[in-house]
Amino acid sequence: MSGLRSKAFSIIDKREPFEWFVQALAVISLISLVWISRAFLDLFGSGGAIRQEIFLDISQEAPFSVWTLLRKFHLLQYQDLTLKIAYGAVMLGCVLAFFRPRDWRCLVFYFFAFVFIKQTMMGAVYGLYEFLHIGLLYSMLWSLTQAKWVQANGFDQARLARLVGLGFQIHLAIAYFYTGISKGIGKQWQTGEAMWRAMYRSDSTGTRLFDLTFLGHWPWLLQIMCFSVVVFETLYFLAFFRKCRLVVVVALIGMHIGIMLAFGLWLFGATMIIHNLFFYAHARWLEKQVEKDGSLLAAIGLRQPTVQMETAS
Repeated sequence: MSGLRSKAFSIIDKREPFEWFVQALAVISLISLVWISRAFLDLFGSGGAIRQEIFLDISQEAPFSVWTLLRKFHLLQYQDLTLKIAYGAVMLGCVLAFFRPRDWRCLVFYFFAFVFIKQTMMGAVYGLYEFLHIGLLYSMLWSLTQAKWVQANGFDQARLARLVGLGFQIHLAIAYFYTGISKGIGKQWQTGEAMWRAMYRSDSTGTRLFDLTFLGHWPWLLQIMCFSVVVFETLYFLAFFRKCRLVVVVALIGMHIGIMLAFGLWLFGATMIIHNLFFYAHARWLEKQVEKDGSLLAAIGLRQPTVQMETAS
């Protein structure tokens, strides 16, 4: 068991976390875009199921979208063409980011193309796109730390990269904490109804491998499941502590595997698993530097490394 664990750690430590994180997000984004490609114009096109006026009326809530562009430049007759160009741009961004994960120009293009198409879809997006958005934001910031002009201006690229990674970890912990608290105060999560509805609903889900709706006959099981989700998400911040990290990350990965199998949310579950693996990998990467520099602030470049200071003296 220990040999398998050390082998897994060696695989995690082999590459810089952000590099494979960017590539994983690019693959998931591309698959999600291909998945919704048939429905995209059926919903948002000129002859789509959703009326054009609805999007134009609420375009102020999505300033960085196709609808704002169409309205501002009076291009409504080119709605379908504009949507296809925007859709193709974000798919191109996925491919560029996968093959050039360290190129800040590719990541900046990919990020803003993704935000553009995400705001265009507005009410049709759900948790998958929100967490992809978060991951891509920090991936873009990391790519900027790898730019040659950053090093040319005297900045420590490695320390800036660790700072960006720590920012992502804090952001993810806050997101989990907020969703956990929000669920905990909801009556549907207290009674177990939320879990049963998620298992029963057929909209916005993929193919389920297991039908667990029979659990409705045992409400107390559903309550335990809901309570477990609330506890795991609310206490995610414990992953910042080394002794708790593996347990927390494994618990959350197990939870998201369950979401994939029982709810059919394959891409969302895969995205959150990637986020948790990155959290763990970056924590290990950061801890190694903390041991070298003597403190967390030194490892992320906010103070002088104490180890170096002691050596110099």
